Amino acid sequence: MNRQYGALSGLAILLIVMNHAIHFGVMVYPVQGGWLYVLSLLESLGIFAVPAFLFISGAFVSYSAAQLTPAFIKGSVSRILWPYVIWSLTFFVLEFLVTGVRQSPAGYVKNLLVGYPYHFVPLLIFWYLASPLAVKLGRQHGLAVVLIIGALQALLILERYPRMFGPERLLPEWTSIMRIPVLFTSMSDWAVFFPLGLVFSIHEKTLKPKVHRVWWMLIAATVVLFALGVLELSACRGRARSRRCRWSSCCHLSAAIRSRSSASSRCWGGAATASISRTSSPSTRPCSSPRNSLPQSPA
Repeated sequence: MNRQYGALSGLAILLIVMNHAIHFGVMVYPVQGGWLYVLSLLESLGIFAVPAFLFISGAFVSYSAAQLTPAFIKGSVSRILWPYVIWSLTFFVLEFLVTGVRQSPAGYVKNLLVGYPYHFVPLLIFWYLASPLAVKLGRQHGLAVVLIIGALQALLILERYPRMFGPERLLPEWTSIMRIPVLFTSMSDWAVFFPLGLVFSIHEKTLKPKVHRVWWMLIAATVVLFALGVLELSACRGRARSRRCRWSSCCHLSAAIRSRSSASSRCWGGAATASISRTSSPSTRPCSSPRNSLPQSPA
């Protein structure tokens, strides 16, 4: 397995720690002026972390293809599941101690199922369970797998934000069947990254030279989309001093940035992947109270 993946995992961990530290720090101690843009920039770097984790996990599965037995998959899921439960419970305790937010037992169970606050974990478990089929299809039809999953993610984004380009829905009403319980939000954010890592690792010898030929285009597109996301986040936060917030979807950033707004200090607009960008007409929405300012579990 590529040794650079270990370094990339370590960097992704640091980005996630920095992202969450700034995210909740700004909720407690709001900032303005130049620091607002600096912290927004540093926090937004965290959008690369979850895609990197999923990409590396897909690559790991491709290297372990010969060992994809039920016992291996069960062990892999267990190594994810127990830390997820422990750290989620820790977060719920801290959330209550810091903000006073309390939910019913059924509410906490729902949060665990949908992946709040670690939204990518149910998606990662899903891909591990589907890995035998994913490896088989990735070997035979790698490009088709990535294109189909990428198209599915684009459709899920349109279903999640049905009026991003105007007042009318772009998709018919029956497409609401794509709102898959538990996985809908995380798949609309990151569905393509696990199969992308899997397919890239399987076909690395043929794909690597092709990527090297267009690396500068990929970097340029990433920088442009990232800059748009940072500007959107900073502008939205800057408007949070009023009682009502203007929510926009200029750019689909990562769910790590996603949060409900607070009347006194916060306004979050936009979410998602660094690879997909879009615009929408802003809508007006009341800000939540500071007590409810922490992100809520997806519907």
